[in-house]
Amino acid sequence: LEVAQKEFMDYGKQLDTAVQNRDRLQDKDFDMKFIQGQMPSLQEVERLFQQQFKAQERIDASNRKLPETEKRIADLEKVVNTALSKGVEPGEAYNELLRQKEKKERLLSARDAAQNEGNAATVRIDELRDLFRQSGVNFEPSYQKGTDVTSRTGEYQKALEDQNSKAKELADKLADAREEAGRIGDIMGAYERNIVDQERSIRTQDRLNSANIDLFNKRADKKEAQEAKKAQEKLEKERDRELKKLQREQQKDTKEAFKTFVQGLLMKTGESSSPQQSDLANKALDAIRKNIEAAAADGNIDEAEMRELGKLYVAKLQELGLATKRAINGLKEELTQGLRGINAQIDAIGKWANTTQRQKRPGGIVNLPYRKR
Repeated sequence: LEVAQKEFMDYGKQLDTAVQNRDRLQDKDFDMKFIQGQMPSLQEVERLFQQQFKAQERIDASNRKLPETEKRIADLEKVVNTALSKGVEPGEAYNELLRQKEKKERLLSARDAAQNEGNAATVRIDELRDLFRQSGVNFEPSYQKGTDVTSRTGEYQKALEDQNSKAKELADKLADAREEAGRIGDIMGAYERNIVDQERSIRTQDRLNSANIDLFNKRADKKEAQEAKKAQEKLEKERDRELKKLQREQQKDTKEAFKTFVQGLLMKTGESSSPQQSDLANKALDAIRKNIEAAAADGNIDEAEMRELGKLYVAKLQELGLATKRAINGLKEELTQGLRGINAQIDAIGKWANTTQRQKRPGGIVNLPYRKR
């Protein structure tokens, strides 16, 4: 009992470390998904680079025309001033001067508008660069000679692929961390039950030993022998009651385990699935989780129940907006595999619950089956 209590405390320390690691990865996974949700499509980014490029073209065009227009204005001003100094009406030269000044204003206005559009695109691209940096990905669009809108869009696509790879790596680490925390938790549960069982066994054995001493010390007459027998039978019945109570508690734990398996079921979509499809898959799963719990309540999800759950799941996916038949069929098959996995785990739990008779032996240990969370 002392060894079990010490090992229980050691596993408690391991569980604290595992839970802290899981929570840290869970926070990072949440941040990564949030960032991915803010990333625009390739078409949107291509339009940003196109807007930036077109704006620069308009700025350059205005800058090329401005010197010529300003020279024309200066020449016309000389003609108009000369005419006025001689007392002659400048006539058409004055009108042309006004037209050239208006042209200059239009060029300046067009350049300012283009500059604003270019700046807006640049600000948005800088925001994307910062989002990539937060997810551990470098994104630096190339503007040197030989590059264009298409090449810069390709660089954005490559950055998205790197981001998806990091997101998958993080999700895998989180899944492993959750599994590790669950594994240690299961081990602690087994130790806890073993400790409780040993404590009860010790108390029962003490009472039996005391009763045996009384039997040896009493006079060996018939009446006292009958009383001793009754006392012995009473103690045995009390022990049987304790064992039955322990069995009921273990059956309750088993039902709780069924519920835990259903609640811990996650859709592990394939590599070809997009983050959006993975998100829709788990939202649809959450919507039918109560139906899965009801199907698993009798200890097995049979094929008919699996088909009904598959129909509910497909309907929920379509309600959430997933229209691709191939994607829906793939996710439905993954759900079926997950339900069969729960059946296997439920079967293992059932076998474990039926081993409580072993606990009649002092110090007997019944380990919980390994399960994922």
